[in-house]
Amino acid sequence: MGRKKKSPVIGASHSKVTCKVLENLTTQIYEENFIDRNRLSVNNFTRDRAFNFSDLIIFLLQKDNGSYQKEINSYFDSLGLSAALFPSSSALCQARSKLSPDAFIELNRKSVKAFYSDSTYRKWKGYRILAVDGSTLQLPKHSTIEEEFGVHMFGPKADSPKSLARISYLYDVLNGLVLDSRIDSFSTSETDMAWKHLEHVSKNDVVLFDRYYPSYPLIFSLKSMGTNFCFRMKSDWWTIVREFTSGKNNDEIVSLRIPSKYRKWAEENGIPQTVRVRLIKKKNKNGEIEVFCTSLLNEEKYKRTAVLGLYKERWNIEEGYKLIKSRLEVEDFSGIRSIVVKQDFYIKTLLLTINAILCQKINPSKSKSSGRVININKTLGLSTTKKLFLKIALDWTIEQTVDFYTNTMIGKFNYSRKGQKCSRNKKCHRKYNMNYKTA
Repeated sequence: MGRKKKSPVIGASHSKVTCKVLENLTTQIYEENFIDRNRLSVNNFTRDRAFNFSDLIIFLLQKDNGSYQKEINSYFDSLGLSAALFPSSSALCQARSKLSPDAFIELNRKSVKAFYSDSTYRKWKGYRILAVDGSTLQLPKHSTIEEEFGVHMFGPKADSPKSLARISYLYDVLNGLVLDSRIDSFSTSETDMAWKHLEHVSKNDVVLFDRYYPSYPLIFSLKSMGTNFCFRMKSDWWTIVREFTSGKNNDEIVSLRIPSKYRKWAEENGIPQTVRVRLIKKKNKNGEIEVFCTSLLNEEKYKRTAVLGLYKERWNIEEGYKLIKSRLEVEDFSGIRSIVVKQDFYIKTLLLTINAILCQKINPSKSKSSGRVININKTLGLSTTKKLFLKIALDWTIEQTVDFYTNTMIGKFNYSRKGQKCSRNKKCHRKYNMNYKTA
């Protein structure tokens, strides 16, 4: 029986930017230059194999966390291939060993660029609002993992060897896109990774940082770049912050002078010796004083309450990590080698970005009568986003694919009450068994 053509949702017009992002992504997967850049050897993907370069990309983007053979059988059965011709799991392993993880970084950046160039996206007072934060991933045990990410000792007696990765995101907290992602050894500091994100920020951004990121070089560099920022400060780190914390003012503009140990660095990089910043403080619900350092100096345009409200948006990057770790289950790696770990991380980061772009035009309003808040079902969105790549493999048009996503998501929202809070229960870290996959 032939497949019926998908009907577009009644009364809905396709989002041009959504269609363009998907079209650019699928086109790039087949471009020769893209393939040349992202195969690990010039001889890779030159023969007629079960998985060519482009088919492999699409397969990896749509697959779930099941065993290789289960995912292969499901995919090729959907394509109408005879079961006798299904590729083996060994063929998939060999194909993945030839694919650079950078392919998914490039696809993510191209998607982000297309979104910002053609979309009316959410801003705050004309600024794009970004946040930087890091997390960790527990890695499988393998020689390639130990070689690239190292082994660290944990436990009360430091006698439990584990390999961990440090990850970091530059995240658009109002639109849900990952602009830049990094994965490195656990020994790499989050601050070092934050520096690498700076090449992706501009003068039209405000970057939010948690309290472990403030440093004189970072603040002075951002000021020199003309990029606005808001740091939460640790109240006992710097003298000027301690004095402000104990003072009467809640909002004050101060001058920071670069310490002598950084002056040579500042001179070599054309960094000014003194900058003006604004310190703001508030008392939280526990009675503790929180201090923030920002470059938004205009107190009339950027009122104290507005800056404090802006910083609360930083929490959305934590929600992004929850999605990739708890919904996409990134730590349930599909292989034990380092190349597969990096592929999985960047694949699921790309899925976060594509899903965020797709749901822009169907995001429900934040409030409704009866005091309920309506939010898009991002778990369903991520699951549906993966299915889109199977539709693309079935030669659906971009418009049909976007319609499928829209029809799936419309009306399936999550509801909560305004001000509703749930206690945070700390759970044991879930360990995924690399020898056994879900059925």
